[in-house]
Amino acid sequence: MAVADASAQPQAQKPTGSLDLSHDANETAFAKRVIADPTLPRMPKIGLDEKLYLRVAQEASQKCDDLTHEAAKVGQYVTLGVRDPDKPWAEKLKCFRHALKRHCQPPEHADEPTKRWYKQLANHVRKYTGREALRLSMEVNERFEARLAMGQTADDVAEDAETFFDSVCPNCGTCPPVYREEEWAQIREIRDKWI
Repeated sequence: MAVADASAQPQAQKPTGSLDLSHDANETAFAKRVIADPTLPRMPKIGLDEKLYLRVAQEASQKCDDLTHEAAKVGQYVTLGVRDPDKPWAEKLKCFRHALKRHCQPPEHADEPTKRWYKQLANHVRKYTGREALRLSMEVNERFEARLAMGQTADDVAEDAETFFDSVCPNCGTCPPVYREEEWAQIREIRDKWI
């Protein structure tokens, strides 16, 4: 039985008028999610390779597709914020804030659908910011509980808790603009347990 030469297989033609993102399954999924509607892209998938986001942003810029460019940049910066679980919170927060400030602001004279899309993009960033802050808060909560179980005083733990939560949730009386209400309420609940 003869084995067909893989190089002899016909290559699929790339559709014209779309960004070439067909390198692997993740990239294809991203392309479908981000540029399915060239006027209002879907929210970017988070967690892909940074090179993909950069390539999509560059290709979108070349095609004057500002919304796809912004979606790709949000994907890039949010992924940078969540990818390394050991990255200090201040560095993670810098990525999230950059995404919100530089890539989630509608142009001054944007129409209503575009403004709504940018608002949705900002909420997408806030969702991941809040999830990451909540994940860190839950880890710290477990460590604080372990310290109490080993005999440390609540006052010793409260001092460290105040330091941590001041960085994650300064002025916890109101929801910080980098979080959604859902995650912020859970973070505040953990904070209130220790402070």
